[in-house]
Amino acid sequence: MAHDLDLLIQKETNGQKSFKDAILGLLKWTEANNRAFKYDKIEAIMSEYTGVDLSSVWHKWQKPVKN
Repeated sequence: MAHDLDLLIQKETNGQKSFKDAILGLLKWTEANNRAFKYDKIEAIMSEYTGVDLSSVWHKWQKPVKN
């Protein structure tokens, strides 16, 4: 998932941002809000801090694994 998110972020930002910015966004959000984020907010927070809609990749990876 991290690889797919990174590819999308780099593509949409012309290499200006990466998955690292998404993770740093989670840390910054926690610091700014003085609390932990809820699981269902991860994608929205990462999208906000990267400026990229990550929902397509996020939802793809939330589906159950097929055997």
